[in-house]
Amino acid sequence: MTQPTHTHDELWSAHDDQALERVVAAARSGDLFGALCGLERAPRAVREQSRRQLRAWSEAVRQSHRTDPLDALRDVLVGEGGLRGDRESYYDIDNSLLSRVIERRRGMPILVTAIWVLTARGAGLVADGIGLPCHFIARVDGRLIDPFSGGETLTVDACRSLVAAMTNGLAWDDRFLAPVPAAAIAERVLRNLTRSAAQDDAWPARATHYRAARMLAALRPDSGRDALALAQLTEAMTTQTMTRDIYADIAQRFDGQPAGALATVKLRMLPSEDTLLN
Repeated sequence: MTQPTHTHDELWSAHDDQALERVVAAARSGDLFGALCGLERAPRAVREQSRRQLRAWSEAVRQSHRTDPLDALRDVLVGEGGLRGDRESYYDIDNSLLSRVIERRRGMPILVTAIWVLTARGAGLVADGIGLPCHFIARVDGRLIDPFSGGETLTVDACRSLVAAMTNGLAWDDRFLAPVPAAAIAERVLRNLTRSAAQDDAWPARATHYRAARMLAALRPDSGRDALALAQLTEAMTTQTMTRDIYADIAQRFDGQPAGALATVKLRMLPSEDTLLN
């Protein structure tokens, strides 16, 4: 079935420009909270509510009588907060939006882990996200944990087995356990959003797909693959004039590279400007 054509204003607004600026600035400065709020286009009131909840959880961890900080985190986030991974509706778009995960207390591994990391850091602990090829976990207080599974402690061998089982035997690399910076976390969340939104033909999901793809292309300006993904989505959703503009930009920016060559071919296949005006 042919999808309806949308105007630029329907898909992208001044509010989106502001959100994109926040994402890029936060990612560059290592501000994980700011990057995640920006990519979901959260208004100020929602951002402040999310920040207050994270601060409340961090304070509860600091005030805990538990001697083990991981036990304190589990008590606050899982026992009292009810935070868990969403296995029932894994690809729900809400599972990739920080404010919605905080509100619903469930989400994808990377968002649940981000909440653990932000709460732990707020409580004065050393915490980082760890991006295994198949799963997103955390290192808190020097120990590997799986927030999606309630903060279960993992050994390196358990991580090896997990990667092997979920990737059809991908060879282990110790670099899988390296901390993931805010920019890379934002990128991974945006990729999750595009995959989730692509499964739904309803207008809200299509708009989310476009916005996530556009943010991803801006966050990775060196990626011809992401630029082409945005161009192809633009071609499917908008006018030929908008499509021509974005392919022309890719052809120029990635001249001499595969992305530029493909964009040039696509430009030749599109109707000419004169044809569109007649």
